[in-house]
Amino acid sequence: MEGYDKIFDWYCRARSAEAGVEIIRSFSKRLTPGSEVLDIGCGFGVPITSTLAELGLRPRGIDSSKKMVARFREELPEVPIECADVLTADFFNTTFDAVIGYGFMFHLAQDQQRAVIEKVSGALRPGGYFLFNSGDEDASKMTVPEHNGGEVFMTYSMSAKNYSATLEQHGMALVEHRIEERFGSDIYVAKKSLDRLLMSVNPSGYNTYAK
Repeated sequence: MEGYDKIFDWYCRARSAEAGVEIIRSFSKRLTPGSEVLDIGCGFGVPITSTLAELGLRPRGIDSSKKMVARFREELPEVPIECADVLTADFFNTTFDAVIGYGFMFHLAQDQQRAVIEKVSGALRPGGYFLFNSGDEDASKMTVPEHNGGEVFMTYSMSAKNYSATLEQHGMALVEHRIEERFGSDIYVAKKSLDRLLMSVNPSGYNTYAK
């Protein structure tokens, strides 16, 4: 996001070194050492991506801010990162055991969030997990400048019911929903089905199913 390039210096100073860390540590217990994890909207890599690496996981990052990506490469030179819009990124042309979108989803309008959920499902291996944070109501609001280094952002969320329905539509089940203590955001964890029946339409017009 161009907005984050504008507030880059402020953000690097103001970003809490604790926000999201306990959530990631708890979430990592669902994974095995060496699991491949994609961190979307990873910023400059601290503390989320760095925590993933410290826990013995194999993270990769995607962020659309050129300045954030440059700083990420300084902080975590051994971790692959792509500078790209998540909506058009190729996700390294691979699949992952988990995808994390901490501090990211609420920047996207609802239709864009639905598109990301669909894309994440395609990038997850069967049984893989998707963690993100957002709100708990169908709403949009504008942030105040003093909370974002002088910049104003629109933020968006869906209700837990609508997140759950969208996840299920794309082969994922909501397995955890809770409030992050101290920081107040809603944490969502979804798991991709191990054995989902996928429907397609053959040229003759009949529905066919394949695992």
